[in-house]
Formats: sequence, structure tokens, C-alpha cells
Amino acid sequence: MIQAIENAIVSRLKTQLTGLEVRSFPDKPEGFLVKGHLGSVLVRYLGSSFLTGLELGPTSLGQIDGLPGARTFQFEVALVTRGLQDHQGAYPLMEAVLESLTGYCPAGASEFLPIRDGYLGRDEGLWFFSIWFSTTTA
Repeated sequence: MIQAIENAIVSRLKTQLTGLEVRSFPDKPEGFLVKGHLGSVLVRYLGSSFLTGLELGPTSLGQIDGLPGARTFQFEVALVTRGLQDHQGAYPLMEAVLESLTGYCPAGASEFLPIRDGYLGRDEGLWFFSIWFSTTTA
């Protein structure tokens, strides 16, 4: 399920963000090079939490068996741009990613909801920001 959701995020962003490289996070991020003049959008899985029934209070395993389980996934969309505020910079790109993914429902999951966003840093003329999203499966 992790790979399917990540692939859905990458596919959706590829169709909606032009002029940018959109892909899953590289296996070796320390060696990653930004391709193209605008920047890159990288997607990765952050982790998940499970609804097991124990959240409802003391219970026995027999009682848990009858409850539907839910899993909430978190994914990061990292933005690497050469600009900050211009029309091709980090700020408008963040807004475009939020618009593209917020409310989007990949197959078998609930709509994506943004959790947080923020500045990660600046290095060698590149700006780094990220947005975290969550989605839930039953």
C-alpha cells in the first residue's frame, strides 16, 4: 500500500506541475542533483499509525477482532527550488502542491490532508521546503 500511495502522489504531481522533476525520494539523497532549471519535487513515506481499538480504552483481544482497523499514512513532499518568491519559486510551488493534493483520494484511501509545511534550509543556491500529508485506509 505504501508504494501504491507514493506512486499515486508522484503521478498526480507530474500531471499538474510542469517544468519540474517530480519523483520518489532517491535511495541516496546525498548524491541527488537537481535536474532542470526550475527545481525538483521529491516524495517519500514518513510512517503510519494504526487504529486497533485500544484507543477506545481497556479491552480484550476478542473485542478488538470485531473492530475495523484503520491505518493513517504520512508522506512528505519535499520541494527543491532555485527561487523563493518569484512565479517559479518555492512559495508558489508550495501553494500548487497544496492545491493539487489536498482532498485528492488515491485508490483505497481517504482524501489527502496537509499536516504541516516548512522551511528546511538553503544550500548552494537552492531553497528546501517540505509539506507533510496524511491519508487513511481501512
